[in-house]
Amino acid sequence: MLNRFSKPVRTLFQLAAMACSLTAHAGQSAADDAVEVALVLAVDVSSSVSDQERLFQREAYATALTDNRIARAALAGGGIAIGYFEWSGPSSQRILVPMRTIRTFEEMNAFAMQIRAIEDQIGDPMHYGTTAIGNALTAAATMLESHEGDAVYRVIDISGDGHSNAGHSVTHVRDNLVRAGITINGLPITRGNTAYHGPDVGLFYEHCVIGGAGAFHVVAGSWEVFRDTLMSKLVLEMAGHRLAPEERRYWASRAGTAPQGPAGLIPATLSLDLGASRQPSFDCEDPSRNAALSPSD
Repeated sequence: MLNRFSKPVRTLFQLAAMACSLTAHAGQSAADDAVEVALVLAVDVSSSVSDQERLFQREAYATALTDNRIARAALAGGGIAIGYFEWSGPSSQRILVPMRTIRTFEEMNAFAMQIRAIEDQIGDPMHYGTTAIGNALTAAATMLESHEGDAVYRVIDISGDGHSNAGHSVTHVRDNLVRAGITINGLPITRGNTAYHGPDVGLFYEHCVIGGAGAFHVVAGSWEVFRDTLMSKLVLEMAGHRLAPEERRYWASRAGTAPQGPAGLIPATLSLDLGASRQPSFDCEDPSRNAALSPSD
C-alpha cells in the first residue's frame, strides 16, 4: 500500500517526532539531575599562594571529599551537583573538574581523584596572577548555570588568602549574584602577614565577599588547619539545612581553629535586603583603610 503522505510531509512528521523525543529526553535529563545542593568550589591559586600551598589545597579538597562524613552529608539528600575550578587574575579562571551530579560514594571518590590528579605546568602565568575575586565569582556563577537540573540551594564556596586587587568590583558582583538567589560562602586563609596580605582577610570576606541566604565564612588561621576547617565547612554547606541544631553547632565549633583559638562560624554581614545591615564603615574598595576594625564591627 502506498503511503498517502509525500516525502516532504513525511520528513516534517519525522522532524516533529524527533523534536518531541528530544524535548522529553531533555526534561527527563533535567529531572534526573535535580539535587538539593549545587556547589561550586572556587580555589585561589594567585601569586600569594606558593607551589606547596597550591598542592596542599588540592590534597585537602580531595581528602575532605573522600571522607565518609563529607560523602554522607552530600549524599543523604539524594545527591549533589558539584564542580571545581581554580582562579587568580581577571582572565584566569580554569575549570578543572566540570559540574556533575554525584549520587554514590564511588562517584564522589572519582571526583576527588580528579582533583588529586591535577598537574601544574612549569611557568604557568595563572600562578603569577593578581587576585580578582569578582571575576572568580562571575565564573563560578556561570559554572553553576552549566548544571542542567534544578537545585534547591545554589552555593559558591570561594577560598583565598588575600583581598581582591584586580578585576570586577567584588561587592557589585556579590550583590547581583545574591539577587539571583545564589549563596556565597567563604574560606579565607589568614597568616598574620598584614604587610603582604593587608589587613585581616577574614574581615574582607565577611564584609565584601559572602552573601545570600544562610551565607557564612569560616577562617582558617593557618595552612596547617586548612584541611579541618574545609571539612567542617563542606558539611555545613552540603547538609547544614538538614542538621539538627546541636549537630550544626558541633561542626561550626570545629571550623576555623586559629592559633589563638576557634575562629568559629561567622555569618554574612550582608542580609537578604541587599545591604541594609552592611557595615558602612568598612571600605571594600580600599581594605587598607580598615586596619582598626575587628570582626563583625
